[in-house]
Amino acid sequence: MERAGEYPGGEERPWESAADMRKRVLGVLKKYADYEKVVVACHGMMIQAVTGEIGEPYPKCGGIVEFNYDAAADR
Repeated sequence: MERAGEYPGGEERPWESAADMRKRVLGVLKKYADYEKVVVACHGMMIQAVTGEIGEPYPKCGGIVEFNYDAAADR
């Protein structure tokens, strides 16, 4: 959270960066982009990575976040 999901300059960490997570998750969500509705249960950091909304308390615990694949893919 402190680094918005990114590694400190010049360092590698044993966790996936937000940029890598975004790329991986958007690849999965693309398979469902033409469906009218899809429900995805996940952790807040993944929601932050694909929506670009970073920081506490987003999303709220147990919250529902609407997502548009096309809008996210354009960012």
